[in-house]
Amino acid sequence: MEFLKARVEKDLGLPVYKPANGEKISIPTPSYSTIAIPEKLYTKALMLDPNPHKRNCPLEFALVKEDDGTLTVTDVDSQIEDTLNSVTFSENVKVDSIDWPGFTKKLKMLDPTLEVKEDGLDLFDSTVLLTHAENQINELEVIFDLSRESTLPKIYELIGARKEEDDS
Repeated sequence: MEFLKARVEKDLGLPVYKPANGEKISIPTPSYSTIAIPEKLYTKALMLDPNPHKRNCPLEFALVKEDDGTLTVTDVDSQIEDTLNSVTFSENVKVDSIDWPGFTKKLKMLDPTLEVKEDGLDLFDSTVLLTHAENQINELEVIFDLSRESTLPKIYELIGARKEEDDS
């Protein structure tokens, strides 16, 4: 057991305790800091989550350690000097008819701030776009960010869309 204890402490940097039967020990725990999240970041995270939960909300932010040692929460984009490249995916889905006003009304339940564009709908701060599929009748092209992939089935259900492979 001494060999195993030494390996864990050396390789993982974790302290190993071996109390005898009935012996009480105190194990020090790391202290945690409480940080305040700016409302702008929290609001953005809630917008990106189609089913926000009051106890869980995925956040993307950067912790910046100031010269005086304090931690500041800021937007990730403000900390990256290079332009970020985004990767989007697209797929075509069939609908009975393309009804932008009808789609808008139904999808406002998911994204109250969706934008109606000249060529389609922009949802979740441009992470999902619905547009008419080129040279196709009653078919939409859905352009989406990978972070929104799990939202697509709900979108399709609301507008009555089905993937092409579902038709076979």
